[in-house]
Amino acid sequence: LYNVPYMRDKRKKPLLLHFSLENELTMNIMWLYRNLKENETLEACDLSHVDVKEAARYIKEKMGVNGYHVEMLRVNPSKCTYHDFFDMVMGFEEKGYEVHMIVCDYLSMMDKRGLIHGPSGVEIRDLFRRVRNFIAPRGITFITPHQLSTQAKEMIRQKVNNFVQEIANKGYYEGCKQIEQEVDLEITIHI
Repeated sequence: LYNVPYMRDKRKKPLLLHFSLENELTMNIMWLYRNLKENETLEACDLSHVDVKEAARYIKEKMGVNGYHVEMLRVNPSKCTYHDFFDMVMGFEEKGYEVHMIVCDYLSMMDKRGLIHGPSGVEIRDLFRRVRNFIAPRGITFITPHQLSTQAKEMIRQKVNNFVQEIANKGYYEGCKQIEQEVDLEITIHI
């Protein structure tokens, strides 16, 4: 929306990929449409009369203003391994796209087949490591949320002051305490 694509290969087309393992595609389209529309008009957006195809066209138009192509996919997490994900990205590359960013709605939901398994959290850390090792040499920005652990949720129930500051950089992730060793940036948000 705001950035002009910096192309490493000028023969390719710049791509932004939204890859959801959680929500249905129509839900994500309407969510993004609402965010874009409200940002543009500075007014609340009523989705009750918005057609999903109209919303998709609007997203492509707005997100493509500087040359980006946008793809939004919904994949069954029980049938998608990291190999499948890599194949999908390479498929876009073979079609002439240079992938600049992937927003993955809950990477940890992905099928764990083919990963290293061991003590609690080893397969999640391995998944994050493999994805980072795949996307980093390609110059792809990869963003994914990850839930907090039950210990962090207990702190919320106890009404701990300065919750975000209290848990930041302390490994309070669902299912794994060492994800921070595999990522370049961690942002902790409490809504």
